[in-house]
Amino acid sequence: MKDKKILFLKTGGHPVHLDFAKAINADIKEMSWRIPKNYDVYISEASYIQPAILKRFGFFKKNAKLINLFADPRLYYLDKNYFFDKKSKKIKKYPLFKRRIYLNLLKEIDGGICVGKMVSELFQKYLKRKPFLITPVVISEKREEILKKVNPSLDKKNIIFIGSGPDSNYKGLDILLESFRTIKKNIPDCKLRIIGKWDDSYDKLEDGIFFEGIRENIEDYLKDSCLMLHLGRGDTFPTTTIEAMMAGVITLVSNETGTKEIVYNVDKKNVLELNAKKISKRVIDILKLSKKNKINLSKTYKKEAKKLNRKSILNNFKLNFKELLKKIEYTN
Repeated sequence: MKDKKILFLKTGGHPVHLDFAKAINADIKEMSWRIPKNYDVYISEASYIQPAILKRFGFFKKNAKLINLFADPRLYYLDKNYFFDKKSKKIKKYPLFKRRIYLNLLKEIDGGICVGKMVSELFQKYLKRKPFLITPVVISEKREEILKKVNPSLDKKNIIFIGSGPDSNYKGLDILLESFRTIKKNIPDCKLRIIGKWDDSYDKLEDGIFFEGIRENIEDYLKDSCLMLHLGRGDTFPTTTIEAMMAGVITLVSNETGTKEIVYNVDKKNVLELNAKKISKRVIDILKLSKKNKINLSKTYKKEAKKLNRKSILNNFKLNFKELLKKIEYTN
């Protein structure tokens, strides 16, 4: 990689993605239509449309490679043939021409960085002959140390969800609220705390549901929780679920959330079909477990999350990225 000039084009600048960029000594710039031409490799953070267009029309230098970091629901939505419209806050079907353009521009991608196995399956579906690497997320050393010391409130009936909008479909907010209402009927003292930024339309005074907004001290909320419920639709590998597991919070995810591969290793029953009735039943069953069983489950989650060692993940990422570049050179 020493002889390759790499530019990471950030769109959201997620800390995890920036960690990956720094690990391979990439320069980091905001995504724009004015991209410097003197780079050998460009890595786009989730949004590949702009660099793909620039590459197609010759705005990159000859033989420059484009790699996309797949860490959002873009491929999932293209596969499902719908998208979340931010203005109406509703799911809409992709216009035929727009979907075709987006799928066509995928051809400009020379390789992929897939955050988790789930999105890699979609990558292979639409870019069959293109090389890719798979990586989990990393948590900062400081966060790791804080979370490892957390002891959750397993004797309480508190549920937590951490995630921000506006895409309520992607984060599964609708089915989360629907499921909780059934849980609440069966366990009256149950509470649901939602941490993250959502618009005022969700901030309703509903019994047992608390929209807390953005909070810096997430560990305090995890400490006061028994269970995390994350019902994503195409959520590739949400960091918050790993943080919850590190804290020993019993974590349940949907079968369309990428961290299902970690949860499955603890208990496959905690990977849930997106069905409110089945979700609520599983949550009720867990909340009614004996404290001893909850403690054992909590310890297993901590043990599994501990395997996601920051140093090891970043070292593997550097090695795998070198191999990815070799494969890209070989296949082009």
